[in-house]
Amino acid sequence: MKQRIESYLILAGLSFIFHPLLLESQNIVPGPKLPIEWFQRASEQLDLRTPGAKPFHMRVAFHAYPGMELLDIKKRPEIVAGDGIYEETWMDTRTWRREVTLDNYHAVEVDGDGARKMQASSDYEPSRVLMLLNSILNPIPRDLSSREYMEDGVSGWKIEYLKNQTTSLVRIGKADHNPHVSISEDFYFLPQGLLVFHNQRGLITKWENDIAFAGKIVAKHLIISAGEQPLVSADVMIEAASQVDPKLFDLPTDSADSNWTLRPLHPYEVRMSGGTFTRSMSTVGPPQSTSGYVLWFVLDRQGWRREIEVIDTVNPTQAKYTMDQMRKERSSPATIDHKPCEISMNWDMY
Repeated sequence: MKQRIESYLILAGLSFIFHPLLLESQNIVPGPKLPIEWFQRASEQLDLRTPGAKPFHMRVAFHAYPGMELLDIKKRPEIVAGDGIYEETWMDTRTWRREVTLDNYHAVEVDGDGARKMQASSDYEPSRVLMLLNSILNPIPRDLSSREYMEDGVSGWKIEYLKNQTTSLVRIGKADHNPHVSISEDFYFLPQGLLVFHNQRGLITKWENDIAFAGKIVAKHLIISAGEQPLVSADVMIEAASQVDPKLFDLPTDSADSNWTLRPLHPYEVRMSGGTFTRSMSTVGPPQSTSGYVLWFVLDRQGWRREIEVIDTVNPTQAKYTMDQMRKERSSPATIDHKPCEISMNWDMY
């Protein structure tokens, strides 16, 4: 899988050399020596929401694809798919509004006058919405770029330099010890530090068609895929925010707890209580010649695994068996500040 990803990335990277923002990459000062420095530099380039940053309005039109669920043909698909819209108006760190719609799901989150509030049509945020918002709000996870998590977050990462006749990429990754499926995590940068790809155990995010906005870099198009199979495609529009009505940053509800947010939560900031599902279940069931697969799912606030799908597999039969078992079982949900929260997760068997 890693070799397939590498070939895909190098070939896709050819388009970047024609972007006007990247023409100066021909004479580049050697990059940072430490992985944390690459992560911090990329975060600074991409973070639109720092104190004192220019107010903006962002509109993202996206399409969510169903992916590969391996459900019986008579069952209703689990993946929430279709066309969606995400809009964000950001004035400063304490005055902003986010709104997203996909299929029957609609949610609004605001922060104004020191109170963060949220309303949603459901207490479950679809998997494709989490994927999209993660790529927009957290292209570099905080445990890799923030001093708050620096000691643990950047251990075990390795810098590698990739090059063909026309394209150079820098990979910051963790070792992949499996020949069948991608169980590694890798970030790919252009030599001047721009993040272009993220491979998270086979889940690939690609940012492209970059533009400059208020001293930052914004990708006008992004694709999230399982290898070459698309899961989310999105087109991004950004402009300076004009004067807006303060009522836009308020909702007729009480302040929201930390577990009630559109911002995707990550394992490093939540508490996992464990559950009844163990790897032993992955070895029971249909005979297998090679056990290799990566699954992706959402653990909801009630402890159910939802929208389970295959990211990478060499054994669909065995993967389907594990997915069927996961759908039947309930575990303790993740928590933040002692309150149940929703979190996306992956599962691998190799």
